[in-house]
Amino acid sequence: MGLVLSIYTALPPWGQDLDRQVDRDHLEEVKELIGEVCRLSVGHHVSFVVDLAGESIGMVESGHLDTSLEVGLISEWERVLSESQSGATTDS
Repeated sequence: MGLVLSIYTALPPWGQDLDRQVDRDHLEEVKELIGEVCRLSVGHHVSFVVDLAGESIGMVESGHLDTSLEVGLISEWERVLSESQSGATTDS
């Protein structure tokens, strides 16, 4: 079983051209999807591997994100968005 979520990325070719609100919305969609994957994982005793651009970036096991997903993906994405928002406020 697998899931696919297509999103724009702040990486090339979009880079700095990606609207920050779109990036925030995508983060919320990813968090919601991963939350559902966690519920499926614990409810059905299954594990999921999460891929990004064809590479494994983490796992969900027993309803929990591994460190790579929790810190390396979600927390880092939130940090970058927070910094870009702070920078936009400072630059204004």
